[in-house]
Amino acid sequence: MDIPCIVVKCPYDKNVGYLSLSSPHSFILEKSLWFNVEHYLIYKIFEHTPLCDEIRYAKNFATVKLITIPKFIIENTIPKMVFGSKNIELLLKPCNKYFIELALTAKFDQNPSIKNKLIDTDGIKIIIEKYENTGSLIEKIRNKYICE
Repeated sequence: MDIPCIVVKCPYDKNVGYLSLSSPHSFILEKSLWFNVEHYLIYKIFEHTPLCDEIRYAKNFATVKLITIPKFIIENTIPKMVFGSKNIELLLKPCNKYFIELALTAKFDQNPSIKNKLIDTDGIKIIIEKYENTGSLIEKIRNKYICE
């Protein structure tokens, strides 16, 4: 028997985009407002660097992306790359699942309409195309809500 599944490809998909890490659903965590889950995760990656506050207090997510585009500096005539990666998915790969789950939970807790939509997906497998294994974290959060 095939298990029904949702495949999330675009954060702006009106039916399932809300499940994406980059969906435009803001939330407050660690006393800061985050534009989306990716914003928070990028901050955690750069947390103890000179870019930390610039990322945390960026005016919008486009600015966060610009801040983390690789820049090159010349050090002793040798080009050296500094700051993150233009490819956000690669940048987030090392991100701890704990922080992903923490941010997703805050997103759903603070946005009741999408929390209810998530609960309505009971019994459906969730696949987030850009981020391997994130669907299973969302399913775990959904199952916690169902058991409440």
